[in-house]
Amino acid sequence: MSITPKREIEYSITVDIPPGYHPLPLTNIDQALQNAAGPITEAAPDALNSSVSDVLGVLEFFLKALAARRTVYCGVGRHLTEAGEQVTSWITISLLQGGDPQNPRLVVQDFAMNKLAQAPSTVVEPVEADGRPMLFSEFTRRFPAPDLSAYEGRSDDVTVFQLEALVPSDDGTNVAVIEFSTLAVDSGPLYGEMLFGMATSIDFTELTPAYSSLNL
Repeated sequence: MSITPKREIEYSITVDIPPGYHPLPLTNIDQALQNAAGPITEAAPDALNSSVSDVLGVLEFFLKALAARRTVYCGVGRHLTEAGEQVTSWITISLLQGGDPQNPRLVVQDFAMNKLAQAPSTVVEPVEADGRPMLFSEFTRRFPAPDLSAYEGRSDDVTVFQLEALVPSDDGTNVAVIEFSTLAVDSGPLYGEMLFGMATSIDFTELTPAYSSLNL
């Protein structure tokens, strides 16, 4: 008698990316950045020219780190607010394995409790859209100013505004995570509707069917 154990279910996702975002490479990262180095250096203002190499090095590190944690999309966008302010923002979308099958509402509840335990000031809002539970978060973080020649004399930390949406699959085994980040802290909350639209557009497609078999 032999038993084939139950396999974990794996998914891919589709999601509507808003206009104005341009994807960054998550595969063949070294080659893509090498190809981009020349045009970026030519386009950069003279004051930033000396920092291009360092910036690309940091970007390479972060893109490889994102790819290693199952990020399926990373994009940068530039938009104009109604007041005419130009806002630069970043979107990353990751697909994480959540464990054994369970009610997706419990997945949302667990994530909400963990977020509040780690950062009590985080705004956390569980939502149901068309019967699908999801979790939205809003918070700001402070990071050290980059060590670049263009930033010399700027010792203050950099404040980043972030929005996050967590959308579990129907069986609770996988979780799609959308993260929106911008340095334009005052304009950041205006992107909540955009994030909600992305979250509700997510569609999970099963790649690995779960099965078990018993051979006698």
